[in-house]
Amino acid sequence: MAHNITPNDNIAGFSLTEMLVVLAIMGILFSLAIPSYRSLTKVTPQSVAQQVLHMAQSTRLSALKTGTPKSLFLETTSGTIRSDAKVGTIVMPAAIAFSATIGRDNRTTAKQGNITFFPNGSATGGTIRFHSGDAPETALLVNWLTGVPTLTEAVSREVR
Repeated sequence: MAHNITPNDNIAGFSLTEMLVVLAIMGILFSLAIPSYRSLTKVTPQSVAQQVLHMAQSTRLSALKTGTPKSLFLETTSGTIRSDAKVGTIVMPAAIAFSATIGRDNRTTAKQGNITFFPNGSATGGTIRFHSGDAPETALLVNWLTGVPTLTEAVSREVR
C-alpha cells in the first residue's frame, strides 16, 4: 500500500525563521564569549621568549640565505628587540623585563647590544632572560658555534 504525501500532512523539520533565530542567538553568544577568551591569553615571559625565538631563527636563516651577517639588536632602555633581517621589532609589554649576556663589540653598551648571526651558521652567541614578577623566568640561548637559538626550561625566581 503506497502512501502519498499531501500538503495537509505534518512534515517534521525547522522553518527558515527558526533557523535564523538560532543563528542570531549563537552570534550573540559568540560575541560575548570572545572578549572573555582574550583575557585568558595572558602575556608571559614564555610567550615573549617564543616570539623572540622565532625572530632569532628568521634572522639566522636570513644570514645563511643572503650570505651576509645579520643581527638582533637588544635595547633594554626602550624594551625593544629588532632584527636587521627585516622581520620586525618586538616591543616588550610593560609587565615583561629582559636582560642579556652577550659578547662585547664596538656597538655594545650597558643599555644596548646585539647578537650577530654569520653566513657560515655561527653566531656571536648570548643569553636573553625574560622575567615578570613571580612568573618563571625563561631564557633564550644562542649557541656561538652553531648559531642555533633555543629556549631553556622555565626557572622559578624563588629565593633558595
